[in-house]
Amino acid sequence: MGFMADSRRFAVLMGAALVALFSSISVHAQTFSFTVGDIAQFVADSRTSGKPLSRLLGDQVQQVLDQQGIRLTEEALFWQRSLDDVTLRSGCTARTVLSRQHVSAQLSADSSFAVQLEALAKPIVATMDIYGTVEVDGRVTVRLGHRVLGKCIRYDKETLDVSANADVAMTMSLILRLNPVVTPVANGLQISFDPTAELKGEFISITNKAVDFRVRDFSPLLRLLDGRPFGGILGRALDDGFLYFVESYAESNALTVNVANSNLAAWLATTQSNLNANLNARSFFVPYVAVDLAKELLRFVNRYPLRFPVSYEFLRDNQDQVLRALYLGDGDQLVTLLGTSVACQASGNLFRDMSIAPLPAGTTDFQATSLADYCSEVAVDSKRKLGNADIWDGDTTLITERPWTLTPGNRLDVGVLSIGNNNQPYMKRVNYKTIRRYTRQIAPQTCEWLDSIPRRRVCNGPLYTQVETTPCKLEMRVYRKDLAANNQRAAIAVHGGSWKYRGAAFLGLESQISHLTQRGFVVFAPFYRLVGSSDGNLECNDAKGADILQDMNDAFAWVQTNKTRFGAAANNDVYVMGQSAGAHLAGILAVEHPSEVKRALMLYSPTDARDIISRYQQVPPVVDSPEALSILEDYLGQSVKTVNTNDAFVARNSLPTRIADSSTRSRYFLIHGRADPLVPSRQSVRLCNALSKSSSAADFDVGPATNDGGNAAAGVYRKRFTCSGSGVNSSKLHLIAEAEHALDLCIPLVSCPAGSLPSVSAARQSMSEGYNWLAERSGFEALAPILDLILD
Repeated sequence: MGFMADSRRFAVLMGAALVALFSSISVHAQTFSFTVGDIAQFVADSRTSGKPLSRLLGDQVQQVLDQQGIRLTEEALFWQRSLDDVTLRSGCTARTVLSRQHVSAQLSADSSFAVQLEALAKPIVATMDIYGTVEVDGRVTVRLGHRVLGKCIRYDKETLDVSANADVAMTMSLILRLNPVVTPVANGLQISFDPTAELKGEFISITNKAVDFRVRDFSPLLRLLDGRPFGGILGRALDDGFLYFVESYAESNALTVNVANSNLAAWLATTQSNLNANLNARSFFVPYVAVDLAKELLRFVNRYPLRFPVSYEFLRDNQDQVLRALYLGDGDQLVTLLGTSVACQASGNLFRDMSIAPLPAGTTDFQATSLADYCSEVAVDSKRKLGNADIWDGDTTLITERPWTLTPGNRLDVGVLSIGNNNQPYMKRVNYKTIRRYTRQIAPQTCEWLDSIPRRRVCNGPLYTQVETTPCKLEMRVYRKDLAANNQRAAIAVHGGSWKYRGAAFLGLESQISHLTQRGFVVFAPFYRLVGSSDGNLECNDAKGADILQDMNDAFAWVQTNKTRFGAAANNDVYVMGQSAGAHLAGILAVEHPSEVKRALMLYSPTDARDIISRYQQVPPVVDSPEALSILEDYLGQSVKTVNTNDAFVARNSLPTRIADSSTRSRYFLIHGRADPLVPSRQSVRLCNALSKSSSAADFDVGPATNDGGNAAAGVYRKRFTCSGSGVNSSKLHLIAEAEHALDLCIPLVSCPAGSLPSVSAARQSMSEGYNWLAERSGFEALAPILDLILD
């Protein structure tokens, strides 16, 4: 489905804690979010925690809260502070001072804080969404006077205690740009930072709840006038009148969002200026260590989702540029740097020389593909070119297929099972499906006055019309070992890539195709529309999960109709295989066409959407892979938090349930890494167990298979389970103890997700057995796995 960068290996390479910070990069932004309630819960839990580190962190958080005068409960955060006196109006006539100010704020438990970290080259963004109540009280003193002969004569003083409170909602953000510069110097790198900060914020709403006034000390002059002659009537009248005036003024000038945001903007500008004045530029020297840097970089960069595996030679010549991108965590720059035709062509040592069956006499339908042309397609412009049949069309002609060719992609020897003893297959591109696309065009409204009595104005429009635009034309690749051979088995091989990538995912699939053609298959590899817009041509982007399944079923129908033209047998039998998300799609074909799909080879496949969702929705949630949740949400088009587990599309993508309820079943061979961080191996275990059930009411966690891949410490690197049936007609599951995602792919001495050398050997044996099982080999043909391993 995809993979994340593994920063630990690179941190060890550099040998310094500073480098561990710099190299903690990912191809995805990381966002850490928490609420006031989360902080309170953490502090409370830390006090009773048996872990010293938790208690230490809890004590530090509590210490910071105490220093800032903050009190924290599970319901809210309380903060209070006294403010300095403020002169609201100066001068002799009426000097007004606001004193004894006291502000208290109560933040509700759902006030939240978040920090987004992506890379040193990208801004660090901290945001606060604040909901709460603010209370303010203070004393307003007005001293009245008159200037006489240049002197101010004070003749009166009014004192008023004021209190007010309001509910507020506001958001604030701090954007910190490190502005890093990496400069290669002797024996290392000089890394400089010149940080700048930007503050933003606004009040979303303010609801004034109450404003109270109380006269504390009325004018001595009025008290004198309001003596016995008036019996206090004048004083009370003036008192009421003064309060009415003040309250009316306060109500008409109550704090509004616009006023608050104006004051906030001024405060943010001042605070931002002070903050930037105190941010100092810094630089660090990071030495190289005494290792072959290019080789160590290879182990790291080839875990990125690159278009093409990078060679040692290319990195040796460009290591400073690559290292700079790695330090800054700039995945876009790294992919741009490494995803070039030069990098592809420099990886010549990854291509294996292979035998080629001769072209049949008189063949004219053939066109060679050079390494430069191949690298241009897969490394330079793969988003537009790869899988896009629309780019074949000429100025006046529509082209539905391309000539046979020999693509270097089949010679990439990047698997745990070497292709060295296989023939290089021929490949043909065919346009198997065209999806017509339309855009809405709007003609503006037009009006005219009719020459009538009385005159009338008549308007037409606006008019909305559907206009056809560039279609999505999907490519099918057909592979054959020998163009003269006929009556061969038909296999459909489906690429992975989280249902939203083609590039590296298809590259990995194509490199393994010769294992199928060598075993007598004509292989059909369809491209399909993609979720989102991360990869592929834009005409085939932004698909829904249901669109992808429709493409796969249309590809299946096309293969059944056209396969004999490419040397496949004239029967209904089809075999399917796939990697990751492609294995899921192969499984969909096997479930939905069980009488035609004889066998399905599924590698590290997500099989059970309902299980992933149910585990997440339970309390407390069980999350086997956070990245898998995000990928599944994109595919489903719904949040895993709220989607109904009985939703029809969820049910369609829950293969164990569908298999258990079906009386007609294909046979399955499942291979999965027990250490897979992306797709948990329990997904394959549940499908294996479902094959032994006769009802979806059964417990798929119980059956012939357990989630046990062996014990590497005891020298057991894989476990094999028979899910149903026996002999060559059985369905099987192989779990590899140390293997991670993409266990069938391996660049020797660089990166092997299958694990250690013994674990790679176990994965190699399982892959060989899986291919032979798919080809229904028996008898002496069962010796093929041993021959494969000897030749490797």
